[in-house]
Amino acid sequence: DQGIAHPILFPSFAKKLLISLCKDVPFQVKCVACHQTLRSHMELTAHFRVRCRNAGPVAVAEKSIAQVAEKFLLRGYCPNCNQVFMDETSTQNHKQNSGHKVRVITSMEESVLLYCHSS
Repeated sequence: DQGIAHPILFPSFAKKLLISLCKDVPFQVKCVACHQTLRSHMELTAHFRVRCRNAGPVAVAEKSIAQVAEKFLLRGYCPNCNQVFMDETSTQNHKQNSGHKVRVITSMEESVLLYCHSS
């Protein structure tokens, strides 16, 4: 089931943060028919009136939404400290230094909820 994409629930806090992060991702608008890059609203309007009348625009971004949402992907959570860990190294370091039992996060849903809870 790992390879199949499934929709996940996003709390409103995470959704608003994801939208603001997506706004920071550079993108270009291109014509779906001829793939010309259209740099302004005026150029876009003229292009579809004159050159590709039956086509439309498409936004091509440098990152997908899934790549932007990786910010919410956590590896571990310490209930004692209410601290989240982004990678295996920081999780292991915390275990060794504090002696706390760190919970391993196994799903994106849990990761998003803990991200919101700890922020």
